[in-house]
Amino acid sequence: METINNLIKNEIDKKSLSFMKKPILFGGLAMEYYEIRKSGNDIDLIVCDEDYEKYAKQYPNETFDIWGDRWVFFKPIEIYRVMYI
Repeated sequence: METINNLIKNEIDKKSLSFMKKPILFGGLAMEYYEIRKSGNDIDLIVCDEDYEKYAKQYPNETFDIWGDRWVFFKPIEIYRVMYI
């Protein structure tokens, strides 16, 4: 767990990202945390509306909306507002 926490913190710090509310980790890295499988090369986070809107406005060319999934991509971090599974 500590390694995953450090990985996330280091990537967030590198990108100088800040959040009003703690994001929720999901996807491959969450599965690795629970020892279900190894993660891929990205960090998937779900954030509150305010955080999503802040980054979507700040980085409009990095914002995606495909089939209702809305996210901002800061390689390797993907910040999701909505994820339909």
